[in-house]
Amino acid sequence: MTAARFVDTTRSVWAFIGDDIAVACPRCSSRAWVVPAVMDPDARILDDPRSPWSARRLSCVECGHSAAHSGTRVCTGGGVDPYFALPLWLRTTVRGNLLWAYSGEHLGTLEAFVSARVREKPLDTGIRMTMIAKLPKWIKAAENRGAVLKGIARLRARLS
Repeated sequence: MTAARFVDTTRSVWAFIGDDIAVACPRCSSRAWVVPAVMDPDARILDDPRSPWSARRLSCVECGHSAAHSGTRVCTGGGVDPYFALPLWLRTTVRGNLLWAYSGEHLGTLEAFVSARVREKPLDTGIRMTMIAKLPKWIKAAENRGAVLKGIARLRARLS
């Protein structure tokens, strides 16, 4: 898939952890999901379940393993989920570098960016460090486009 143009939407990587995150189950190594926890009916209106700091639940359909996380300590990057620090399900090596994504939506954004021949920065919105701006140089490099797209295809196959 080669797109002619990609315009940075100014989303940060935090925008991709608001929903489901595919991880490797710590018990059986199958695909498990880190999802927003069901809100307590007495919770304050500001407790948005899609917030990066809201509670999360880990669930493995394969073995039934589950765990809860308060959502208070969140980190991003490094090929692990930001709540349980479990290896992401969507991770592979491309030319000695780790390529990873939290979800199919995150992977789709990476694919759209990498495959585009023209990559546009947003108009001056005041937002400087978008997810795209923070991508490592090896992902952005034109000479790695084919290898990165093959890596993305491998990750996409893992989702099915």
